[in-house]
Amino acid sequence: RQMCIRDRPDGAQSVTVTIVDDEATPSIRLSVDETVINEDGSVPGVATLTAELYDPLTLLTVIAERPVTVDLLTSGTATSGNDYDLALSSLLINGDFGVGVTSTTTTVTALQDAFYELPETVIVDLDNAGQADIGTPSQVTVTINDDEAIPSIRLSVDETSLNENGTAPGVATLTAELYDLSLIHISEPTRP
Repeated sequence: RQMCIRDRPDGAQSVTVTIVDDEATPSIRLSVDETVINEDGSVPGVATLTAELYDPLTLLTVIAERPVTVDLLTSGTATSGNDYDLALSSLLINGDFGVGVTSTTTTVTALQDAFYELPETVIVDLDNAGQADIGTPSQVTVTINDDEAIPSIRLSVDETSLNENGTAPGVATLTAELYDLSLIHISEPTRP
């Protein structure tokens, strides 16, 4: 705290007071309401992510007194635009929403496709915070369950009777075939 009294040329005195803020820099934590969502649009088909300001000493929620920004980075086995949509990749707490705001949200929505896939993950991390520190937890994972039926396999053989003395037919070809191969989607896992 600093106080300075000055005499002005008109004989009046002015006082300057400086107040130093003693609160810790707020931190941002990330949470999600649904950790598993469904591709077919059934409930839940959307996960809501919440970025919330808190005091790192008390862990209590705090009010944003100035605009706070944070970016969201995604990774995982699901592909943005094909398997899911992230509504916002950068979040603003306070700013245009007025004083008293403690958090903001965005959504991850599962997208429908026609391919059979194993469950896929969307991993979201907080990054590049402005006017706040990145706190804990800073990462959430959402799993997308597929809705296409597991493909069937049919076996066929070209010869059902073979001769063991070397005369034709002495060889049979066994074929394993997936039904409707056009609906099977093979994806490679993402590499770091």
